[in-house]
Amino acid sequence: MNSKHAYISLTINSNTKSVTSQIYIPDNKDLFDYLYEQKEEIEKEMSCSFKYQTK
Repeated sequence: MNSKHAYISLTINSNTKSVTSQIYIPDNKDLFDYLYEQKEEIEKEMSCSFKYQTK
C-alpha cells in the first residue's frame, strides 16, 4: 500500500499490549472512497472493524 497515494503506520504499545495501524491517504479522495465502499468486505476478510476518518 505504501505509495505516493497512501502510507501505512504501525504502532506497538507495550504498556497496553496493543497494536494499531493506520492508512493515511493525504490527497486521494477517490482511493479513500474506493476503500470505504469496500468496507464490509475488508472487515469481513480481516475479522475486525475499522474506523474511517476524514479531515
